[in-house]
Amino acid sequence: MKEFKRYAVYFLPQAESPLAQLGAAWLGWDVETGREVAYPNWVSEAHAERVATPVKYGFHGTVKPPMQLAEGMSLESLRQRLRDFCLSHRAFELPAFELRAIQLNSTASFLCFTLSQSSSELQKLAEDCVRQLDDWRKPASEQELQRRRSAGLSARQDELLTQWGYPYVFDQFKFHLTLTGALPDAERAEQLALLQQHSHDLLTQPTTILDLCLCGESEQGRFHLIERYPLAR
Repeated sequence: MKEFKRYAVYFLPQAESPLAQLGAAWLGWDVETGREVAYPNWVSEAHAERVATPVKYGFHGTVKPPMQLAEGMSLESLRQRLRDFCLSHRAFELPAFELRAIQLNSTASFLCFTLSQSSSELQKLAEDCVRQLDDWRKPASEQELQRRRSAGLSARQDELLTQWGYPYVFDQFKFHLTLTGALPDAERAEQLALLQQHSHDLLTQPTTILDLCLCGESEQGRFHLIERYPLAR
């Protein structure tokens, strides 16, 4: 089994679903197959720049954020623990997705698919995953902590960062599937309209979380699917 720099637990739409196919084409990277994908013919020449940040991670929703393996922990033991974890949690249907622009600062935002309403089942799944796999997480370095803090965290987010290595977990968790990096506000309306036109129909289709995906970051800086672990039915 190939070793990776970091590991994360993601929700990935089922490979054959229209949502997964749109996400892979939009980003130009299929995390499931580990291959580049041609952009849709309806995007502009500047598209690669707009997706330069999210393409590294693939089209996904984070459940447990990327982490390096702790000293003495192996990939095989992580895989076994995640397999057991998934068998102790049941599959469930998500609320409908919607396309949103989330403001980053006074002049820029990023686009994502997020849930139209909260899901207590997803919240519990993510919280349990962060807690129960934490023994496999190497503590964040001081450099990483400072990098996160430079974004301007709240007191609660800093507390979570210190304890769990990531500021957006538990009550700060906001499930989303990222579609762009930071967009100037002048570009936001155009890109929102473009995505809305090509995603409207598929966002109305129900999505069920059937499994969780262990993904790894390669030396080239892109995430690849390692394995899907089915949730209980």
